[in-house]
Amino acid sequence: MPTLYTVIPCFNEPETLAPCVAQVLAVRLPPGWSLHVVLIDDASHADTGAVAERLAQEHPQRLTLLKHGVNRGKGAAVITGFTHVLLASAAGDATVIQDADLEYDPADYARLVAALEDSFGPGRAAFGNRWHSGNDTAGFKRTAHRWVNGLITRASNLATGYRLADMECCYKAVPVVMLRRILPELDEARFGIEPQITAALARQGVPIAEVPVSYAARSIAAGKKIRPRDGLRALWVIMRERWRGPSRMRESAPASGPLLLLVRLLGAAIGLGLIGWCCWAAISRGDWSGLRHAEPGAVVLLLGASLTTLFLNGLIFWITARPMRPLGMFDLQAVNAAATFLNYAPLRAGMVARVLFHIRVDGMAAVPALAWLFFAAFTTLAALVMIALPSMVLEPLSLSWGAVLLVLAVVGTWLCGHPGKWRFLRSRLQGAERIMDSTPTVAAAVGLRLVDITAWIIRMTAAASILGIDLPARDAVVLGTASLVMAMNPIGRVGFREAAVAFVAARLSGADSLDVPTLFLQLAVLESAAEAAVAIPAGLVGTACCLKRWGRMGRVPTMQS
Repeated sequence: MPTLYTVIPCFNEPETLAPCVAQVLAVRLPPGWSLHVVLIDDASHADTGAVAERLAQEHPQRLTLLKHGVNRGKGAAVITGFTHVLLASAAGDATVIQDADLEYDPADYARLVAALEDSFGPGRAAFGNRWHSGNDTAGFKRTAHRWVNGLITRASNLATGYRLADMECCYKAVPVVMLRRILPELDEARFGIEPQITAALARQGVPIAEVPVSYAARSIAAGKKIRPRDGLRALWVIMRERWRGPSRMRESAPASGPLLLLVRLLGAAIGLGLIGWCCWAAISRGDWSGLRHAEPGAVVLLLGASLTTLFLNGLIFWITARPMRPLGMFDLQAVNAAATFLNYAPLRAGMVARVLFHIRVDGMAAVPALAWLFFAAFTTLAALVMIALPSMVLEPLSLSWGAVLLVLAVVGTWLCGHPGKWRFLRSRLQGAERIMDSTPTVAAAVGLRLVDITAWIIRMTAAASILGIDLPARDAVVLGTASLVMAMNPIGRVGFREAAVAFVAARLSGADSLDVPTLFLQLAVLESAAEAAVAIPAGLVGTACCLKRWGRMGRVPTMQS
C-alpha cells in the first residue's frame, strides 16, 4: 500500500497548526493509499512547540515530529522533511508539501494523487494551481498577488521550459523515486525552495501536471510570513538554478525563438506606428518658429549633449573592459557608435552585433562578453536610481541634492562591485569578475554613467528651451530619465521613447486626459532627433571601421617567396 507523506514546515502557527493537521489526517485519498504526516517545527515559540508536541503524542502512528534548534526557514524545513521521507518510505510512495496556515485545503490531495496515478512509465510530479478559472481573485491585494506570482512563474517557465500557471503554489506532489534524484540539489533555506524544486525537476526531465486547488489567502496581519524581498529572492533563485545546468524539459516545450521573434516584430510595428504618429502630429500641427530662430548656444548644447552621451558610453565600455581584456579606445568608440546606430533597427540589432563582434574579432568568450555588457547596463540602472531618489524630495542641482547624490554614488559603487565577491558568480564569469574586483574601474563607470544621464537631462532642457517650454529642473530630470529608460526598451527604442516622453510631459503639465498637446510631441521629436543627428553619422563611420576589422579576420595570410 503506497503512502503519501505530507511534509508540513511550521514556524509560529499556534492557532492554525492543530486544525491543519486534523484536516490532513482526515483526508480521503484514492483507494489503496495511506497517509503519514511529517511535521517540522522550525524553532517556533513555546506555544506552537507545545501544540506540536501534543499532536505527536496524540497521533504516534501517523505523525512524525522533527525539530530545528534554530529557525532556518521554510526551505530548510522542507529539506529536513524530505530527508526523513527518503529514510522512511518505499519506492511506490509519494510526498506533498503542506503549509500550516490553512491557506490550502488538504481535500485537494485526492486530485494530486490521481494526477500521479495517471502517469505511466517514468512518472511525473503534480503541482497545484490556485489561479484556475473557478477560483475567486477579487480585490486589489489578491489581484496584485496573482500578478506578481504570474511574473515569477513566467520567469521560471522561461528558465525551465515548463508551461506552468502557478509555479509558486505550495502543493507540490513528487514520487519518492524522483525525490531521491532531486534532493541532493536542494539547498534553498527560505521561500526560494519553490522555484528550486521546479528547476531540479526540470533538470531531471520530469513532466509536471497541474490540478486546480482551493486557496484562501491570509494577510500579513493574520500571520503571513512571505515578504516582497522573497519575490526578489525567487527571481534570483530562478537565475541561479538556470546557471546550474540546462533543463531537459526544453525538448518537450515549444520553441521560444519564433515566439520571441514574433513579439519583437510586433513591438517594432507598434514602435513605427508611434513614431509616425508623433512626427506627423508634431510637424503638421506644431509651430517650429522657435527652432528656426533658436539661439546658437542652445543648438550647440542640444547636439553637444548628444555627442557627449555617445562618447561617454564608448568610454565606459573601454574602461570596464580593461581589467578583463585591454582594447583600443578608438576601436571601442567605433563599436559603440555602430551598435548605437544599429539599435535604431526594429530588433535592436546593435546589442547582438556588439556581442558577435567582440567574440569574433576580439577573441572574447561568450560568457565574459555578455557579463561585461550586463555590467555596463547595470551601472545605468544604478545611476538612474541614484539620480531619481534625491530628485523626489530635493530640488535637483541644489547643494543638498548634490551631497545626497555623492553619498549614493559611493553606495552605488559598492553595490555595482559587490556581486564580483559572490563565490557562485566568480566561478562562472570566466574572467569578467575582474571588472568588479577593480574598485577604480567600478567607481569610474558609475561616475561616468552619472555624467551620461546628466547629458540626457541637459539635452531635454535644451530642446525645451528652443521650443519655448518652461521646464523646471525636476521635470527635466523626470523627462530625461524617462527618455533613457525607454531607449533601453528591449523591443526597440524607436517610437516607444518619443511617445513616453510626450505622454509624461503632458502629465507633468497637469493634463488629465489621454490627449497629448502638440507642444510636447514636438519636444519628444526634437530631443530624439538631436540624438539621431549625431548617432547616425557617427554610427555609419563606426560601422565602416568595424566592417573593416571584421573583414581582416576573414583573410588568410599567404606565404611570399
